[in-house]
Amino acid sequence: MAPFSRTIFFAILVLAIAKGLVWSVVIPPWYGPDEASHYAYVQELVEDHWLARGYDPNAGIYYPREITCSESNLGIGGSGAFRAEPPFGAPWVTCSASSPGDRHASKPNNAAGYAPVYYAPAVPFYLAAQQLGVEARLAAVRLWSVLLGVIAAAFAYFAFRWAFPESSLLATAATVLFVLQPMNSQQTAIVNNDALLIAVAAAFWWRFYRSLRFGLSLREVAVLGSLAGLGYLTKPQGIFLAATLPILYLATRQPQPMRSELPRIARLAAAAAAPIIAGVVITAVFATLAGNGSALPASSAGAHGLQQYLSSYGSGNFERAYWLFITSFWGYFGWFQVDLPSYVFVVITLILAAGFIGALLLILRPSPLRPFLVASMLAVVVPGALIMLLELYAFRQSGLLVLQGRSFLMLLIPLSVVLIRGWQRIIHTRSAPSRLAAAIVLAATLLNVTSVAVMLEAFYG
Repeated sequence: MAPFSRTIFFAILVLAIAKGLVWSVVIPPWYGPDEASHYAYVQELVEDHWLARGYDPNAGIYYPREITCSESNLGIGGSGAFRAEPPFGAPWVTCSASSPGDRHASKPNNAAGYAPVYYAPAVPFYLAAQQLGVEARLAAVRLWSVLLGVIAAAFAYFAFRWAFPESSLLATAATVLFVLQPMNSQQTAIVNNDALLIAVAAAFWWRFYRSLRFGLSLREVAVLGSLAGLGYLTKPQGIFLAATLPILYLATRQPQPMRSELPRIARLAAAAAAPIIAGVVITAVFATLAGNGSALPASSAGAHGLQQYLSSYGSGNFERAYWLFITSFWGYFGWFQVDLPSYVFVVITLILAAGFIGALLLILRPSPLRPFLVASMLAVVVPGALIMLLELYAFRQSGLLVLQGRSFLMLLIPLSVVLIRGWQRIIHTRSAPSRLAAAIVLAATLLNVTSVAVMLEAFYG
C-alpha cells in the first residue's frame, strides 16, 4: 500500500469542511428535503422533551409557530418563490413569532419516527444558538451534518486507500469524487439523518475493503455488524449493509473442508447478528416510547402490486428509472426545485456507462483483480436491490413510490470503486492512474461548482 500522507488527508478534511459550509449557506433555510421536520425533532427534544411520532400527513400544522412563520416569510409556500415541493398548503401571510410559546409545538412532529441517534447529538449545536432566532438555530444544527460530512470524508479516504492500494492518486481522486458528489454535498449540509447514514456507511466500507485485503476475523465481523446495526438505527435501509457480509466471506474464504468451516461460519454469523439484532431492538424500543404508528400513509385507491410497480419504472421510456438513478442521485436540489442542465445528465450517463462496461470487461477476464471487483459490484447490487424491495413493500402498502436518489448514497463508495476500475480499464495505458486521477478531480470539481451555480441562480437570481 502507498504510504499514508498527512498532507493529503488534511487537505481532504479541509475540502470537506469548505464544501459543507458553502452548501449549507447556499441552500435556503428549510429547503432541504424534509428539513423542517428533522429540525423540529431537534427543537422539540430541547424545548418540549418530546420524541418524534410516526407518519402524520398533517404534521406540518403541529410545528412550532416560529418555523411556519419563517417558512412563510422566506417565500416558501403555494404562492411563494419556492413553490415546487413540498406542498406546504395554502400560502401564509407575513407573520412574526416572538413569544416564548412560539418555540413549542402543539404535538410531536413527524420525522418518520426515527430513533434519536442523529438528533440527540445535534442538541449541543442547537444549544449554542438557543438565544438566537430560528433561522440561526437551523444554521447551527446544519453544522452537525457538515461535521458528519467531514467524518464521512475521512472514512472514505481510508476505504479508498484499501480499494486502490497501488495508487495513492486514485485513492485521493476517489475521495474527492465522494466529497464533491452533488447529492452527497446536499445531504451533508442540511438537517437530515441521511448525513449520519452516509458517515456510518463510509466507516462500514472502510472495514469492508480492509477485510477484503486481510480476511475476516470475529473482531472485524463484529465491527461491521455494529455499523450495520447503527445504520438501521439511523434509517431502515442501513441494515442492508449487512447483506454484504456473505459477499465478503465468500470473497475471502480459503478453500477447506466444509465440516471444519461450519463452526467458523456460525461464530462469524453470531458476531454479526448480535449487534444488528441489538440495533433492531433499540429501534423498536424508541418506536414504542414515541408511540409510533405506521410510518406509511394510508393505502391509496387502485391496484398497486408487482406488475404496477415494474410498469411505473418502465413507462415513459424508463423515465422514473432515469430520474431515480441519474437525475435525483447526481443533481436534484432543494426539494427538486433545482436540477443540473439536461445535457449534464446525458454526459453523466455516458460516463457511467463507460465505467460499467469497463468493469464488466475486467470481470470477464481472469485476473487477480477479478474477485475484488466482483465483491465491489455485488456490494452495490445486493443492497441496492434490497432497497428497491423495501420500496416495493411500501408501494404495495400505500401505492406510493418513496425512493429518491439519495436513498442510495450509502453505496457511493463501492459504486465509485467499480466505476474507477472500469474507467481505468477503458483508458488502459502506462500513465492511466495519474491521468485518470486528474480527470476525476477535475470532473468532480466542475460538477460541484456547476451545482452551486445553478442553485445560486435559482434561489437568489
